Amino acid sequence: MHHKHGSKCNDCHHQQQRHLPTSPASSIPPRSSPSPPPLFSRPQGCTGQLTLGQRATIAALHRSGKLNKEITQLIPCNKNSVTRWKESGQSDDSLQDKERSGRPRITDEKTDEKIVSVAVEEKFTTPRRIKNELELDCSSRTIRRRLDEIGLHGCVAETEYVYTEFDIQRRLSFAQGYANMTVDDWSKLIFSDATYIEVFGRSRVWVQRPVGTASDPQYVCQRMPHSDRVALWVCFCARGIGQAEVFVGEFNAAKYVNVLQGNLIQTARHFYPHEGWWLLQDNAPQHTSNLAKTWFFNHGVQLIDFPPYSPYLNPIENLWSILKSRIESRLARSIDEVERILKEEWEAIDTSLLQSLVASMPERCQSVIASRGHKASY
Repeated sequence: MHHKHGSKCNDCHHQQQRHLPTSPASSIPPRSSPSPPPLFSRPQGCTGQLTLGQRATIAALHRSGKLNKEITQLIPCNKNSVTRWKESGQSDDSLQDKERSGRPRITDEKTDEKIVSVAVEEKFTTPRRIKNELELDCSSRTIRRRLDEIGLHGCVAETEYVYTEFDIQRRLSFAQGYANMTVDDWSKLIFSDATYIEVFGRSRVWVQRPVGTASDPQYVCQRMPHSDRVALWVCFCARGIGQAEVFVGEFNAAKYVNVLQGNLIQTARHFYPHEGWWLLQDNAPQHTSNLAKTWFFNHGVQLIDFPPYSPYLNPIENLWSILKSRIESRLARSIDEVERILKEEWEAIDTSLLQSLVASMPERCQSVIASRGHKASY
């Protein structure tokens, strides 16, 4: 692929009324005795427990001769509650909730403190490891509950590169150096990168099968050890998608320079015909080779000094994820299909998406600063 920029009625009711016998007695409806107002205000549909005052009132009303039905109107509550508390009230204790049945806690307070202490000191641990380390008789699930109670929840830890102090300083230098750049400033950058898109992708394949037939060949998805893939280079900016090229062969420095020669300058001239622009790329060997450096110098391309091992600082990584997900959802089964779908999906990318990605750069920089040079939130 090589892409360029691209109901009755009232009358009847009254008539019937004229045929009905009318008398003063029949025309006045019988009066019903009004219900007493409730002693306590209780929300409609409330299922909460009665207070001690309400329970004492039920017992007192029962001793005064009130019927259950009358008591339910005065509290108000249901008949079961009246039956439950009407014989009570002889002492304050009888109005209290009795101790509920249920399994008591296996661990005491001192054991709970030990569990928490281990989890705090050894963050990358598990309930099973804590159980073995402290030689506890309780189950791992009990330990899990103790940790959950104090807000230490088990989660899959995110990963990051093993940064050297030099790497951390470079990431901080980048984030702090560009922290004051506005969204308009970032909109003058072209982001570029190359990637591979596998024909069958790497996402999970769902199958509808009976229980116990997971290994049945007819329900097993076959996947080649080294599936066919499409090599792709693209670039974009806040103003739109740039040129993109599918290439074959090894992606080395020479291939990279050839791709740049046929795509980058044309994209820049289209989006920035009368103003300056910069290029942001990662630190792949092809990008930092002497051959590429010479080409950039000869063509006056200004580079943004991007720190190594920093994919979360590059919005093109988010674009790759979106693009690959769209392609995989269309179930391409050959290189030709992948290339055709790729071209369609690349041209269908909305500029608003690109603008939002570029506009995230200030926040990305602040995330790196907040993390002191370690993994950002993106």
